[in-house]
Amino acid sequence: IEVQATQFSFDAVFDPGTQEEIFQDCRDIIQSVFDGYNATIFAYGQTGAGKTHTLVGRKEEPGLAPQMIHEIYSIIDRESERFDHQVTASMLELYRNDLVDLLDDTVKKVNIRTDFEGSVQIENAIELDCRNAAELSDILDRGLTFRKTAATAMNSESSRSHLILTVTIVSVNRETGQDLCGKIQLIDLAGSERLKKSLATGERQKEAIDINKSLTALGDVIESLTQGHKAVPYRNHKLTQVLQDSLGNTAKTLMFVNCSPARTNAEETLASLRYATRAKRVPGPSTPRGAADGTPRGSGSSATPRHGGGGNWTPRGSSSTSAAGLRGCTPTRAA
Repeated sequence: IEVQATQFSFDAVFDPGTQEEIFQDCRDIIQSVFDGYNATIFAYGQTGAGKTHTLVGRKEEPGLAPQMIHEIYSIIDRESERFDHQVTASMLELYRNDLVDLLDDTVKKVNIRTDFEGSVQIENAIELDCRNAAELSDILDRGLTFRKTAATAMNSESSRSHLILTVTIVSVNRETGQDLCGKIQLIDLAGSERLKKSLATGERQKEAIDINKSLTALGDVIESLTQGHKAVPYRNHKLTQVLQDSLGNTAKTLMFVNCSPARTNAEETLASLRYATRAKRVPGPSTPRGAADGTPRGSGSSATPRHGGGGNWTPRGSSSTSAAGLRGCTPTRAA
């Protein structure tokens, strides 16, 4: 990609690509979750660039999340004779600096803690069992209904919060009893534009300031991971606390960068691409949680990863948007 004579290199660029292409190109990370890895997929960029369309889409053009849901249960059906699976899901939004459970209509304080194994636990948040694709799709729809949006100079329905869909998959090998737990988090980040660009005032201005603080904290964590620092500042913000076990270490990180093709948005596009370049340098995983010897899930003696199909990696913008896709790490692909 070249913007204002500055060149950027990513794993994939889509101009804008189709929803099917997007999903096929990152399909194998879903199998990684069954293999015991944690994974995070971000959609990053300015308001109106197509982040929510990339992750959610619409009925006639389903985005990554609906296609991911279908793939999860396709894998479960395909492996039902060898494995028992449990799928649970939660859906949160981070509004200002408050975590809100989008599946709970009562007002509860949602807290974040880390257990002795380093796994993030969200207290007072509802996590629902999902026996089939319809139940998981219903959770996605319910959460989207209650997400906070507002009008700004850049978008009549600008997302004013970070949306976090977490799907946890526990797999148990019926023959060996070996179990693995992995989770995937889809993060629809709030718009990254500057205050002067959004023309936000009053409450919208306060929201924008908090959004930029959280994105700065995420950038600091990414920078610390790329530099190999021993102390990573996860605790500097709730956004990075929630993602502590899904960024760095054994986790897989992917990011969609949605860019506007408008010349008037060139500065915002440059800022997004620079941010994405930092994320691309996050080191990749080695061994999934629950498989200390490096053996992927399958029978205890098998050393062959069970990948449910290849595929590539992809993001998507709306018809007026181009999107750059990058991988913070490249998932291992099936031979």
